[in-house]
Amino acid sequence: MSLLEFITAVVAVYGAGLSTYVFLVERRDKKPRLKVGVSYGFLTFGPSLSDQMIFLEAVNTGSRPVFLDAPYLLLPDNKTIVFPTSSGDVNFPHELHAGRSCKIWVPLNELSAALIREGYGSDVQLAACYRDQMGTRFRSKKFRFSLGD
Repeated sequence: MSLLEFITAVVAVYGAGLSTYVFLVERRDKKPRLKVGVSYGFLTFGPSLSDQMIFLEAVNTGSRPVFLDAPYLLLPDNKTIVFPTSSGDVNFPHELHAGRSCKIWVPLNELSAALIREGYGSDVQLAACYRDQMGTRFRSKKFRFSLGD
């Protein structure tokens, strides 16, 4: 193989690799990307604090808006708990723009009561979920919720 053929082959392989990379990046950018997280905390009302809350948050890390339905908690047996009267910073369904976030909060005593009604005791593995209006489910990492909290 001559030097010219070798250089041509290297340039061709580089071009094919670059083309594949651009294709994959464009494909990724067309898909909705949502990070879902869970945290615990309190709301402030002047000098006082609320009861302890669980926060379910969604962050749109993609480059396109995502249309979200109300969040829910996924139980170990694939049942779900939805909180239709939960408070939050948006109303659902909601258009979540790129780089923005939204969250709801639910008092821990409401979550505990719902889990007890479903027959759970002590520790339960849960995941927070949001679903877009195309049916794609985005979920958090599983977390342990103790009914004694």
